[in-house]
Amino acid sequence: METSDWQRQTKEKVLFPELLWSRPQNNRQAGKLLIIGGSQQNFSSVAETYNQAAKAGIGSTRVLLPQSLQKAIGNFLPEAVFAPTTSSGGFASASIAELLEEASWADGVILAGNLGNNSQTAIAIESFVAKYDGPLIISGDSVELIMPSAKTIIARPSTTLVLGFSQLQRLLTASNYKTAVTSNLDLMQIVNILHDFTKANSVNIVTQFAANIVTAADGKISTTKLLESEISIVPVTAFAAVWLIQNPTKAFEAITTAAAALLENNK
Repeated sequence: METSDWQRQTKEKVLFPELLWSRPQNNRQAGKLLIIGGSQQNFSSVAETYNQAAKAGIGSTRVLLPQSLQKAIGNFLPEAVFAPTTSSGGFASASIAELLEEASWADGVILAGNLGNNSQTAIAIESFVAKYDGPLIISGDSVELIMPSAKTIIARPSTTLVLGFSQLQRLLTASNYKTAVTSNLDLMQIVNILHDFTKANSVNIVTQFAANIVTAADGKISTTKLLESEISIVPVTAFAAVWLIQNPTKAFEAITTAAAALLENNK
């Protein structure tokens, strides 16, 4: 790995300040985000992602949930729309049309999780990912649903995975990566692994390791030093998505600056 491929960022030293200075000035220019997730049992990650996307500066947001949640949601999420549900309360395979229709409105989509463990839901999400060709950010238990298709996902353009460390381990294993990733590796080793992995594959990676947010795209790596040991994956996902939507041709710069903006928001 070239030394220039790894850049270090802190709260005081933002790597791409020009992205901060050139942010959209009104909602119409700030992008449209669709958040997909939830099941009858849980939609907490979806609701928090919605709130965090607003903090990150998105222009417009819609939330797509299973029909089983409509009564529970009420007016809590006024931008919510609903798709056919399974008997267990998750997305049914018949929901694919609604998933694609709502995604056509958006500049980017988050698969936010809380999807449950249902075979019909897995089929619906897998089919959606295969047919939708726009910017896609995947996090939470959505990662578990797409893991059987890991080799397809890492080859998909405009895809960002926001991963916990154990999810990163499973992704690399499922992708037949050459080196075992264990918790006793140091930051330099993780940086080298993600450099190689994203150089060879289309996917962008955002994860946390050794009190850093680590972002990787096209072999370029940034580490952003955290003021605490870890930040919840939900705000990391939301901020990454918003910055990617607002900077669609600068994926690495966007996810790196999202990390800096997140630190500023959490001060």
